[in-house]
Amino acid sequence: WLAQRRLRELAIQEIRRGHERHGLLVDTIQGAEIIQSCGGGWRFADTWRTITATMADSSLKSKLISSTVTTTTGTLGTIAYVAAMIAGVTQIEAGVLTTGGLVGCTILGGRVIGPIAQSIQTLVQWQYVRESLAMVNRLLELETDRRDDQNLMIPDYLADTLDLEAVRFAYPTSPLQRVDIKRLSFKAGDRVVLLGANGCGKSTLLKVAAGLYKPSEGQVRLGGADLWELDPQVINERIGYLPQDVHLFKGTLRTNMALGGGVNDSRLLEVAQLLGIDRVAAENPRSMDLEISEGGQGLSGGQRQLVGLARVFLASPRVWLLDEPSASLDMESENNILEAINSWARPTDIVIIATHRPRLTSLANRVIIMNHGQIVADGKPEDVLQKRPVKQNVPAGNAIAVRN
Repeated sequence: WLAQRRLRELAIQEIRRGHERHGLLVDTIQGAEIIQSCGGGWRFADTWRTITATMADSSLKSKLISSTVTTTTGTLGTIAYVAAMIAGVTQIEAGVLTTGGLVGCTILGGRVIGPIAQSIQTLVQWQYVRESLAMVNRLLELETDRRDDQNLMIPDYLADTLDLEAVRFAYPTSPLQRVDIKRLSFKAGDRVVLLGANGCGKSTLLKVAAGLYKPSEGQVRLGGADLWELDPQVINERIGYLPQDVHLFKGTLRTNMALGGGVNDSRLLEVAQLLGIDRVAAENPRSMDLEISEGGQGLSGGQRQLVGLARVFLASPRVWLLDEPSASLDMESENNILEAINSWARPTDIVIIATHRPRLTSLANRVIIMNHGQIVADGKPEDVLQKRPVKQNVPAGNAIAVRN
């Protein structure tokens, strides 16, 4: 029992450290260029050696316990065999036991003790299997976005509105409220620009509005219906979301643009020409079948951002949630994107753009300023940008751009 308990502790430690090492390996490969440019290779190598040493130590201790128990079991088996022989000889001399009976007893004893010794190695392997199974079970027991017994709604019609009522959200690892909004409403035709300093909650607000993060308090309503009571397919059709960091998957330029499927080639080419992606395809002999590796390696940050925008354009949502859509683009591409959004979005669509570039307010009929997860200003661009809170909550460079 003592050996089993210790073996379990060592198995847990080795498995967890193995996961850490795997994560470190993936992180190092993905950020190899940054590590090299910063000269931080020694730090990752040192961490790798530390984790590997810990795993080796746990493995060595497990083998030591296993060997000790096996040796002890074998020794006890030998002692039992000798004791049986001595007792058997005594019984034979007394006429109680025959020689054949003694041989049978020794064979039977070996058959009993042998499997016990072999079970030690099985016990070691079982500890690893047990802990791995426990990790899988903990993963399966995590709370899902929606209950299994929940009857999700698939309405035939939803009004073009988006409302946040008493919404609060905080990350599990932080006590700070990243979003704390009493009430915020968007109606058909709104062209909104979210401004604010780094970490003020703009990106988190968009993720909550897109249904990617479930608020800890309050409700997000799409067309009057609770967002978390709608079928995910309905949300995907109504809401388009562009993350700040666009991730591309192994495949082709075509498959990464039409990630949701169901897009014909004519529409795909139209969006590619509108956003300038056709120029990227023209530089490669395979055109739209340009091979893309994991993470979008081979494409620049701006090109990856254009592919992310193409996904939203192809979805033609009623609500556009764009997080820094022009952060990696040059001035010409940024102007092209603004014109593309103006021409592609329907007049009744809701377009919400989180940005640090106040020049994007040329697209807006409404500007919202955020600070510490709260709304500190909301109104027409000409009214909001002239108020003092804008200069306080927009980074210095942006405030200068607004004044200019």
